[in-house]
Amino acid sequence: MLVHIDYYKGEEIRPWLFTIAYNAFIDWYRKGKRYKTTTVEEFHLPNVPSTEHSYFVKHEIASWLDSLSSLPLERRNVLLLRDYYGFFYKEIAEMTGLSLAKVKIELHKGRKETKSIKE
Repeated sequence: MLVHIDYYKGEEIRPWLFTIAYNAFIDWYRKGKRYKTTTVEEFHLPNVPSTEHSYFVKHEIASWLDSLSSLPLERRNVLLLRDYYGFFYKEIAEMTGLSLAKVKIELHKGRKETKSIKE
């Protein structure tokens, strides 16, 4: 406040001090808006998969594909089309020439066999 004593015109001191305090608050508030601080806990990284996660996913897919090699060709194709490429049952039936029921049966048997191979 002594910095601003030259601007004091002999008026009442209370409103003058209030004006100085108010302006100091406004300056402080503006600086706070300009330099926003965040704690480490508040800072969120985007969901980027780690290198370890990528490695394990690739390893899991590779082991799954290896387990498919022991299945009959028709069952392997149905499993690949559904679980790897994401086609719908009806689309798989049209592509392979199998009935919808047969596609579902082959998927069930194939998943069951690959699960037993993993264990």
